[in-house]
Amino acid sequence: MERAVERAVENVEEDESGAGVDDHVRGEKCGEVEPAKQEQAEQESGAEVKRSEGHERLVDRERQITGADTTRFCPSASYTVAMTEEIPERAERAFAGHEAFDRDGVAFAVTTTKFGGRVTAAETDDWALEYTLTVRAPTLSAAVAGEAVGDAVEDGWFETYERRLEDAPMATRIDVELDELTVVEDGDEAVAEFTFTHGNADQVPLIAKTFAEYLEGTYAEGIVPGFEYEGVVSELIGDARSQGGSGGGSSMPM
Repeated sequence: MERAVERAVENVEEDESGAGVDDHVRGEKCGEVEPAKQEQAEQESGAEVKRSEGHERLVDRERQITGADTTRFCPSASYTVAMTEEIPERAERAFAGHEAFDRDGVAFAVTTTKFGGRVTAAETDDWALEYTLTVRAPTLSAAVAGEAVGDAVEDGWFETYERRLEDAPMATRIDVELDELTVVEDGDEAVAEFTFTHGNADQVPLIAKTFAEYLEGTYAEGIVPGFEYEGVVSELIGDARSQGGSGGGSSMPM
């Protein structure tokens, strides 16, 4: 009898110990990880702290588009989550009827430029919608073939590129202002994000198309001479020369 009681107590202790382990494992699976272990997991998965506020806003925007749950990070989990929010109906109708755009998930992709671009739309507290155009272009050093670009040259190129993109609204005759312009380096890419609010959804495809073409023209005009270029930038230079342009530049669109 006493032996049976002892075995019962041992089983209870084992069950309690096992429950604790199971709860800890379940916590890790659903993202409830101790801070130190979460930090280690993020490092192992390639996550890094973003050093600029602009970069953080860009990451947040991409998280919104992909629908990833970033508040409970767990590297072993899959974050391919379908986004429940759709493009507002009037914006979807306007972009779907414009030949310069193709539907790309919860965004519309620019098809008239080599760099492309993606446009998203969202409701606001007002009747106007908020639109965001994101365009990724190679950094200067990523576009140059076979030689290093000095930091001073790279920094100067980037600052000039960012400053000139502020004039994008001047490229269209439609009355529009930028709510925000963010230009950040993301690896080998210079990522520009134009955010603006506009009430006439039918005009927005032309605005976004013009911004994307202005960016590409600005990039082409800012190509630094004296280097050999490759990839899409080499194609830009070839197009400019075939159209009668001089050097590495091209005429700005519109």
